[in-house]
Amino acid sequence: MEYHASVTVCPLTTHLTGLRLFRIMVAPDKNNGLDEPSEIMVDKLSSLRRERFGRPIGRLSARDLRAVDEALLRWLALG
Repeated sequence: MEYHASVTVCPLTTHLTGLRLFRIMVAPDKNNGLDEPSEIMVDKLSSLRRERFGRPIGRLSARDLRAVDEALLRWLALG
């Protein structure tokens, strides 16, 4: 499988805003690798060169990924 040279990401922050429409709250657990409660900033999408990434720190749960998908639909006005 070929990959594009860029990856579009939703950055994380530990500065919790409570803006639930476009920020997804994620509690730290052994699977996601987070050390502190964090928000996924769907409203701050960015595309970066794939080579800038190191190894993954963890994986989001299916529930968190669905919440990101729903927030992306709202942010991009696709739904």
